[in-house]
Amino acid sequence: MSVLRKSTWIAWAENIVLVLIISFAFYTTLPIQTSRTLLVPQGSITHIISQLTQKGYALSSIDKYILVFLGQPQSGWVDIGETDLNRIDFLYKLTTAKAKMEEITLIPGETTELFLTSVATDLELDKTKLDAYYKQYSNYPEAGIYADTYYVPYGISEKHFIHFLLSQSEKKYKEISEKIYGDYSKKQWLNILIIASIIQKEAANTQEMPIVSSVIYNRLKKGMRLQMDGTLNYGKYSHIKV
Repeated sequence: MSVLRKSTWIAWAENIVLVLIISFAFYTTLPIQTSRTLLVPQGSITHIISQLTQKGYALSSIDKYILVFLGQPQSGWVDIGETDLNRIDFLYKLTTAKAKMEEITLIPGETTELFLTSVATDLELDKTKLDAYYKQYSNYPEAGIYADTYYVPYGISEKHFIHFLLSQSEKKYKEISEKIYGDYSKKQWLNILIIASIIQKEAANTQEMPIVSSVIYNRLKKGMRLQMDGTLNYGKYSHIKV
């Protein structure tokens, strides 16, 4: 009787293990929709799973243990390559994928309007969306993006692109302002950016910039009109002759 009971328990255990294996195999083949490039946060596997879940990815605690087996996920922008994958392939991509980076340069003196037009063409992005997100997230109507060279993953969305450049620019502006003025006031910095933009446009070269700056500040101090060069255009018309 005991032998029969033992055999029964073994059979039950084998069936349970078999069901678990089949269930796990089925679970790993479930589809996951993703963007071609994905921003993977830094931190532990548990933190990464939590952050991706908040972004709408259907992940669970089971995936945490799968990732522990596969290895530590990459951090930053990664090139998933496809938008429809099964679960195990998606998790494997998190640990091995690298992003294809694109070099984007904002030349000093270039307007946001023309810069975003160029970006839209080079990265195949929607110019209207770029403009909308810039207006939504930027603290400044112009010069919200610091003139520099940036590296972004090809396939990045318009929202992520603008958010990335603005966040990097804010860090730079804050660093410069605190170094010179001891703090960072967005209202004060807006005035500085406006004057700097005028100086950049009015001066023929870097040697003329201190002279133009002196003229501007002297006139502002006396409450006089700036009376800048009337033949110069600004904004989206900056490259069009009067």
